[in-house]
Amino acid sequence: SPESKNSVLQLGAHGNGQQIWFDKCLTHVVFENGKMISNLEHSHADAVVPARYLVYMDLFTHINAEKGVGFRDDKDYPGDVIGMGYITKVDLQNNVGEVEAPWRLNFELEADVENRLVEAKEEMQQLINDHIISCLDFPDFGARSIVKNCGKEVSTDSFMQMSLALAYYRDQGCVASGYETASTRGFFHGRTETIRPQSIYT
Repeated sequence: SPESKNSVLQLGAHGNGQQIWFDKCLTHVVFENGKMISNLEHSHADAVVPARYLVYMDLFTHINAEKGVGFRDDKDYPGDVIGMGYITKVDLQNNVGEVEAPWRLNFELEADVENRLVEAKEEMQQLINDHIISCLDFPDFGARSIVKNCGKEVSTDSFMQMSLALAYYRDQGCVASGYETASTRGFFHGRTETIRPQSIYT
């Protein structure tokens, strides 16, 4: 099981090219130590959809599992979360169904196919070697401090968009065209729309 966030990201992005089948539009990889990562193919859904049910899963785990399990602290969850019916407390010990154990599939392959698989494995390893992925933690401030210092007039998302625009301006000396997703899933045939300008200057 991976321990570092970088290792989790690497396994969730490509693995070693053999042990994980990324053949679905959404793949959840749960490791033996409880860490999990999701790999989403974007055409069928916007990121907000899996993001919301992953938050739900974390809430469910936090409320129903032992103390300290889950990604967040108690202070992040209002006391009425259960009362709202958003998450229900269940008896995990008595609600686990019987699941058939997996079994290995053995294939009889011709020599030509086996040779091509060896070549594919080498090509995949080269792609993995050329791929760099890294997780950057920024603990200095977050959503709470943005709201505390900027008030409710500035959303955390707007803060990050303006920060990116300012960083680009300081680095490049000009303002770049921004992109922000606007969810329209609440409307008939709605999915997502694009918000371009962050200010009258963009």
